Amino acid sequence: MPDASDSGCPELPPYRLRMEKAQNGEPAPVLEVGGERFYMASRYDPSRESERWVAGLDVKDGDLVVLVGGGARAAQSILNTGRAILLAYFEPFSELALQPPPADGRARCFTHAPDLMAFLREVGVEDMIQYRFIPHPSLKRPLDKYLDALSGAARAAFEERIAAVMTLSEIGRLVAGNLIANLSALSAMRPVRTLFSAWAGEAVCVAGSGPSLDRSAPEIARRHDRLRVIAVDSAVLPLLEYGVRVDVGVCLDPRPDTAEHLAGLGKSSRSPGRWAVSAAVHPQVLRRLPADRLCVFAGDHPLERWLCDTWGDPGTLAGGGSVILPAFDLACRAGASEIILAGADFSLGPGRVSHSRQSAKVRRALLSAGRFDTVENWTYDEAEKRAPRLEIAGGRRLRTGENLLAYRRQLERLVAGYRGRCRQLCPALGLGGVEGVEDLSSLAGVPIYNMEETSATASAWSTPAGYEAVRRELLGRLSSGVEADPLFRIAVESAVFNRMRRTRQAPKDILSETAREVADELRRALGA
Repeated sequence: MPDASDSGCPELPPYRLRMEKAQNGEPAPVLEVGGERFYMASRYDPSRESERWVAGLDVKDGDLVVLVGGGARAAQSILNTGRAILLAYFEPFSELALQPPPADGRARCFTHAPDLMAFLREVGVEDMIQYRFIPHPSLKRPLDKYLDALSGAARAAFEERIAAVMTLSEIGRLVAGNLIANLSALSAMRPVRTLFSAWAGEAVCVAGSGPSLDRSAPEIARRHDRLRVIAVDSAVLPLLEYGVRVDVGVCLDPRPDTAEHLAGLGKSSRSPGRWAVSAAVHPQVLRRLPADRLCVFAGDHPLERWLCDTWGDPGTLAGGGSVILPAFDLACRAGASEIILAGADFSLGPGRVSHSRQSAKVRRALLSAGRFDTVENWTYDEAEKRAPRLEIAGGRRLRTGENLLAYRRQLERLVAGYRGRCRQLCPALGLGGVEGVEDLSSLAGVPIYNMEETSATASAWSTPAGYEAVRRELLGRLSSGVEADPLFRIAVESAVFNRMRRTRQAPKDILSETAREVADELRRALGA
């Protein structure tokens, strides 16, 4: 059984639960908390009262409803309204869960809070319009603090899922196009797994591009003889400005904007000699990187998984909304005995900036040119003016801050699974630290490790099926109907989803037209 205390979920206060009978003979549970007794159902006609309560709820088609308490009769009453909803019914009292749960494909039943949170992090939300957390009124007085904490945890879990789904829906079509355009280059790249265990027993600094990087970069420069440095793409140039040697850059974003962060690489002798590069990066990004590029699979696109199965796995790193996630995973797999985080803020620094100064310059230029399409804009103020929130189906929007918190929670889960020591450098800007990571104000105390130069010269990426064979198969699958092929379905669905948001057309009305457009786009990328 999952432990609520280990998952950030609230725990129930001490209680006693006993069953009485209502006047009509139905069971009427009574809850005792803190010396008080609370009836959890009507003492006269529980079923009828439940139906009346449900009738007063504002539940609409497309809602994801998290119902807390009320028993199976309340859950069944909501389903009986006939609304096209998805119901997550959570019964905190296992004694009441013995009642028959709703027998309906639209409902999921839970008796443990961690199971509910896991469901909310994975639920399919593409067709959901609104999220609703509905506690049964009988719980509000005895469990008010518990419900507040549960509501916050549930919303955080759901918004983490929204961030992931929106990333996928926004870029699914772009990822497919990039993968196909990169096929020839990918077949010649070396696998990232050649770096796995290459730095066993060493300290590794994993650098993001948060605002605290401006403070920690000089410290890294003074002490870089003590540790390796892995940097996300947008942190490389700020680190080079401070004289930091970057061992490996990590680039995973499929959007062409990423190339702007790499524009000055050729001007510095300290530019990373190696780059861990997603198979789905934009072709323009690949052209700007040095020749020593290590292929990474970090996404969940069906076409990416198919290429991995066809050519062999070059090495898979943790994916997610932030590039620092696979960068941290690479440090773990390289064998680091200690990982030092820098610029891993996931929050807003002084002046409400979300990134280091150099990174913000690039973002400001892109924003001014109307080319910035990411939710993580260079300052929160500008984000509110120009692209304040990421819109999802039905007009609901996801705040930039909520997105950053989702990224932080993903990193905290990686940190929890790391067996070495993890510390955070210069978190003294008043920003929220990463849970489970101790503060480190200086690198002076970091021991000197064995820093012998290692080269990634392990066996090349196994490609039993060559580029031409893969190209021919993909062309054949495109010709047989792209909308039904699992390799391309995300590309089509993301295009349909985005058009549906703009035009409010039903997916069935625009599916065929969109599928033809996507297929033509992918054929052009294959040179057909």
